[in-house]
Amino acid sequence: MYFRWSGYSLVLICAHLWSCGTETQNADNTLFSLIPPSESGIDFSNTLHQTDTFNILFFEFFYNGSGLAAGDINNDGLVDLFFGSNMESSKLFLNKRDLKFEDITKETGIDTKGKWVTGVNMIDVNADGWLDIYLCVGGNIADDYRNLLYISNGDSSNLQFIESAHQVNLDDNGYSTQAAFLDYDLDGDLDIYLVTSAMNIPNKNRIRERKGDGSMTNTDRLYRNDGLDPTTKLPIYTNVSSAAGITWSGFGLGVCVSDINRDGWPDIYVANDYISKDLLYINKQDGTFEEAVDSFFSHLSYSAMGADMADINNDGLIDLIAVDMLPPDQFRKRIMAGSGRSYNRYQMEKAAGYSEQYIRNTLQLNNGNNTFSEIGQLAGIHQTDWSWSPLLADFDNDGLKDLFIGNGIPHDITNMDFVSYQASKFRNSNTAFAEQYRDLIRELDTKGNVKIPNYLFRNIDGIQFADSSAAWGFTEPSQSNSSVYADLDNDGDLDLAINNTNQEAFLYENNLNTLKNSTHHFLQIKLDGPDVNRQGIGARIRIKDSIREQTIEHYPVRGFLSSINCMIHFGLGEENTIDQLEIWWPDGRWQKINQLSANQIINISYEDAQERDGSEHLIEQKKMLFTNVTSILGLHYEHAERNFNDFSIQPLIPHQYSREGPGIAVADINNDGLDDFYVGGSTSYSGQIFLQSKYGKFTTQQLPGDHNYEDMGSLFF
Repeated sequence: MYFRWSGYSLVLICAHLWSCGTETQNADNTLFSLIPPSESGIDFSNTLHQTDTFNILFFEFFYNGSGLAAGDINNDGLVDLFFGSNMESSKLFLNKRDLKFEDITKETGIDTKGKWVTGVNMIDVNADGWLDIYLCVGGNIADDYRNLLYISNGDSSNLQFIESAHQVNLDDNGYSTQAAFLDYDLDGDLDIYLVTSAMNIPNKNRIRERKGDGSMTNTDRLYRNDGLDPTTKLPIYTNVSSAAGITWSGFGLGVCVSDINRDGWPDIYVANDYISKDLLYINKQDGTFEEAVDSFFSHLSYSAMGADMADINNDGLIDLIAVDMLPPDQFRKRIMAGSGRSYNRYQMEKAAGYSEQYIRNTLQLNNGNNTFSEIGQLAGIHQTDWSWSPLLADFDNDGLKDLFIGNGIPHDITNMDFVSYQASKFRNSNTAFAEQYRDLIRELDTKGNVKIPNYLFRNIDGIQFADSSAAWGFTEPSQSNSSVYADLDNDGDLDLAINNTNQEAFLYENNLNTLKNSTHHFLQIKLDGPDVNRQGIGARIRIKDSIREQTIEHYPVRGFLSSINCMIHFGLGEENTIDQLEIWWPDGRWQKINQLSANQIINISYEDAQERDGSEHLIEQKKMLFTNVTSILGLHYEHAERNFNDFSIQPLIPHQYSREGPGIAVADINNDGLDDFYVGGSTSYSGQIFLQSKYGKFTTQQLPGDHNYEDMGSLFF
């Protein structure tokens, strides 16, 4: 048995290395170059100042990092960057062209000192055509959690921002980690979903009753935009969370918005840390949502950090990536505390109402029928260590979305030796607090950190990804939290900016246009939306050329704590002409443009869109090859097993051998010319025979006799 299993594993590993392995470094084809701060002008580090009362031991989110946003803050056609900071001042950098930036934070009136900034958004809140800045705020239990909103004065010659969160009722004080802007009620203006993660709940991984009544402090919030105040010219927001069905608790870190069930209304996916399962709020089109994550997904990441949604295989369906912290090497896998999660614990979590969750990145492929298939291991992207920010974007302009994952943490707090040491220290109540802290930090320092290069995976065929990190220039070890992509130098490819903890921020230039033999083209789209949604948030764009179709849903909040620039980017491969571009605006209006040349930026205006009747604005539903006819044919069967745990006898086995059945066999049992079949039973349960009638339906009868055995295989003869 052992040798058969080992050989099977070897075959799988060899195939995986062949199809999705690390790509060889080639200096002439290094896609990205790291630009030093001395050249870029981005002199920023999210530096943390550890004390004996404010550190990773007593504040679990100490190393979660701060956000990053990209957007054209002064409307000069260049993408600017805002770096959030936890303990020092956040900074706004103005793009001066050619990847040169200027720090304009002080002169613009932005001051976040004393605020633990988490999520960052550049968004036109008051719909005046100028980007504003909305900042989520967290911190330790006693800190001031009130969020900040900086409204632009709209003067490019003397750009100023006025803090106005209280005026619009967005100074939420519930420990927000990120805000997602969307028009959930399709009334034209932008509402806000706030992801939260309360600090005042001890032992966040304790199995407790899940509450969906909105009573928990770690329940997300939904703010409805009730229109502009005629006096202030600012919108007024109303907290409608409970009435809208936003009532389930969680420790939210990532958030994505997408029309997941393709009914024309935006839905919301929340990636939750710790034991709390992810949330999927399906829009019911009446101002309310229904949580339905278990209906759409078979299993999830256990401690989900960031998330992103995009169409990875160009089938018109939006897929999902959520990242966790599974290391790629066996040594770190074995020393990670989470690897000791027992099967009994897993079963207890399921019994308490939690989803099936696994410690690894999950890549959910949209099946087009309101279900997803998880293919992270097949795709080769499931283990990237302590991961924070995933971004799906076409970095090599070949027409397929690649995957960037930022990772790292200054202290390896999941090391099992440290966890055991920490537990023993806390049991010794006679030790003074200061001494406990010194001993714990000293022990934690000996365990090292997770400082490794970030990952960049090249999309090979829409399903499998190759680790191109080193080959594409990602060799610098870091502790990277938030990240954004944008065409910062207006040359038609996507550059990367990364916010690091205790380390200078990264700016990576994309060298695609200067690479030898590069023949890949692009198309960029700037949306001019309706008066109350100038950036066209929520629009869906599809392009067709002679080879492929591509679809993008326009929601800027992506990855972790971050929001991207609102310029929409398509890579085209070697195609230099787009045969057709279609856009569906959030309210259902539609327009089509034929025969576009590649390598240009085009403006698309909402004013040119056409009204459409009924559901014509929706992209057609995917036609399925198979139809589920189980109930129609009378096949009412569910395999049952005794509650027996093989792992309690032998914890090293790869799976439970007591659950290798049931066997199945097909034959014409009663000689009527129709196929019947038998399904084997498990210990204590009978096998069952299914007899087919001339109408194609089945009747069932149990196999008589002793049931004290496991039916592994069966054969009619």
